[in-house]
Amino acid sequence: MVRAWTAAFTLVLVSAPREIRAQQEPPSDCPNDAVLIEGPGPVQGTPTGELVAGVFASGFGSAVRILFVQTPPCAAVADFIQRQGTPAPAYADEFKNGSTDQCILESPRPPDFVITDVSGDACAQTFGQPTAGMWQENSLARRDYLGPVEVTSLVVPAASTETSISADAAYVVFGFAGMAQYTVLPWSDPGSIFVPWKYSGPLNLVASAIGLSPQKWAVPMQAPSSTDTILSALLSAANAANANMVDAGTALDAAPPASRALGIVANQDAEPLGTALRPLAYQHTGQQCGYTPSSDAAHRDLINVRQGRYALWSPVHVLMAIDVVGQVIDHTGRPSAPLSAIAALLAATGPSSPGGTSDANEPGALDDDAAAFDPGPADASFDADAGDAGPPPALDPALYFTTVIRAGLVPWCAMQVARSSDGAEMSYQPAEPCGCSYESIRGATLEACSACRQDSDCNAATPKCRFGYCEIQ
Repeated sequence: MVRAWTAAFTLVLVSAPREIRAQQEPPSDCPNDAVLIEGPGPVQGTPTGELVAGVFASGFGSAVRILFVQTPPCAAVADFIQRQGTPAPAYADEFKNGSTDQCILESPRPPDFVITDVSGDACAQTFGQPTAGMWQENSLARRDYLGPVEVTSLVVPAASTETSISADAAYVVFGFAGMAQYTVLPWSDPGSIFVPWKYSGPLNLVASAIGLSPQKWAVPMQAPSSTDTILSALLSAANAANANMVDAGTALDAAPPASRALGIVANQDAEPLGTALRPLAYQHTGQQCGYTPSSDAAHRDLINVRQGRYALWSPVHVLMAIDVVGQVIDHTGRPSAPLSAIAALLAATGPSSPGGTSDANEPGALDDDAAAFDPGPADASFDADAGDAGPPPALDPALYFTTVIRAGLVPWCAMQVARSSDGAEMSYQPAEPCGCSYESIRGATLEACSACRQDSDCNAATPKCRFGYCEIQ
């Protein structure tokens, strides 16, 4: 008989830099039995890891507290694979009851799982963290659950005269940094090009799209830098007065600062600035024209991302360890109710969910050496009387859906394309689509969407009522 889940679990998020930050009142010690998560935060160029951890925390409510160690993406993957302890003492941000507190992680310990916007394959192949050999040997049986989609934008100040950039032009801009013989005007001034450091998700996504390894970028990288540094630099360029004329022989053009400025940021970081910054249309290799993430400047529907026209997007990766029967386990090797609940939620809402298009070689599939295991929702086989954590607390997919959207990310139910393991894009039909509701929350509902309370309110073309709107299935 299944026992009711009553144990209080704590999830812990730890922030980088990993030293203790000065405070008016010293934080208390972190709970020793906390579930520890590592991943990138604003200091690493994007707050995505911390955002997603907060989404999980909001779903658990008071039952589970979350602490996050803010760690560079590939370093977090290395800590997870190698089971290395997080250097201690470490400053931690703890999510609980809708607020964020601080605590100190006194003893080193490996993360229970990792949230990252750079894939483990990219970390191993490009940066050697962990080494490619260790990653391929699969010293830890693991599954890469795909979380919501993150969109990267190439942004300029609103006053810029530029509207688009191609993959080839971006290759020259970032790879040659205004060298006289390789110049794309007006982006010829390295001091006006602002990009995150090479370990960040947004930079790695652009690097992959344009075919330029992060190791070969010539423009100055913020290393490490907060997203705010890049956004502030772009806003300063937007507010700059008349440009200083320069000698044409220096390969710098005489365009005003607003037109010379260019930055790479996660889309959810640029959007709150409203009309101060503007995303460029990006023309990917093989395309005849460029596309902005959304249909136009007045909407935030991200329709060109969701339908496959805008190429600069990637899913968030949630790396978890699994045992030989496919259950997710914590850093001690034991089943964990909160981790199991998160895994079940990701499996149910991700691109490998029932009715989706993916298979063992598609998004969300197991790493090769773990392919014999079937992780599935690892919540049905716990034996409470045998000392397991017991059935996990329920996570509400609807709450996850709305919280992800408000964080600026895209849930898979709103996507119409997915990507295979080699990056090829394919048509995707979620089992329970939510495109209309997504656009409603984003303030961009299309006229074709019909509100509903139940299936009988819908028509034959869109017969299912989902999240308050009629959908095709």
